Amino acid sequence: MARALRVLVPGAWYHVVNRGIERRLIFHGEANYQKFEELLGLMVQQFGVRIHSYVLMPNHYHLQLETPRENLSEAIRWLNVSYAVWLNHKRGRVGPLFQGRFKAMVHDPEESGLKIQEYIHLNPVRVKRFGSSRSNGSEDPSAQQMEGMRKALIEYRWSSFRAYAGLVARPRWLDIEETLSELPGRTLRLQQLGYREHFAEMLGTGEFGVGWKETLVTELALGSEDFVNRVRRLIKGERNEQKPVRQL
Repeated sequence: MARALRVLVPGAWYHVVNRGIERRLIFHGEANYQKFEELLGLMVQQFGVRIHSYVLMPNHYHLQLETPRENLSEAIRWLNVSYAVWLNHKRGRVGPLFQGRFKAMVHDPEESGLKIQEYIHLNPVRVKRFGSSRSNGSEDPSAQQMEGMRKALIEYRWSSFRAYAGLVARPRWLDIEETLSELPGRTLRLQQLGYREHFAEMLGTGEFGVGWKETLVTELALGSEDFVNRVRRLIKGERNEQKPVRQL
């Protein structure tokens, strides 16, 4: 079986996803989430990556990160192994924790950076119990649904949204300035307010941050035609055996 392709280039931005084996839980409680966040901070120190956004869900995680060095695979491999070893020891389990290799999509930060953040930060509200859909809704949500989703978003602790929105102090290892600097406002506080209002408007119109998937040609890259063409020239892996690169 061919190994998954990697687009590795210094300074690239990636959307990284990994799930528990057979979609089983990888986070069983508060201590698990806290340990993973601790490891994210250590990963930044050891590998020099920059984390722009993240969300930790019960059976998977999403990261939006930048690699000033060409070391995405090394960094995520260390993160996954470190957490799996810790969790296995803590729970007395054996065997793999994650479902195969992680997925990574390179994206243009200027054109698609905020789109990926919307998708990542809205994960906690894209669940049936709040009456939302995993795709764009055809009707605006009711006032009750909107309040439930808004509450879920601002109260979910295991995400970078609250730091972006100015609701909590950001971890030292989380980079929020680059995205917020693109928003109106002369101060960080005004930019954070604008960030909250942007997401409130999305929820009010039934937009759940998945619109970019409708235009996605391949899981490898997201951006303009020029950006995708540049990515094509950087691909490493078995080109002839990989469906994503044939799509690209």
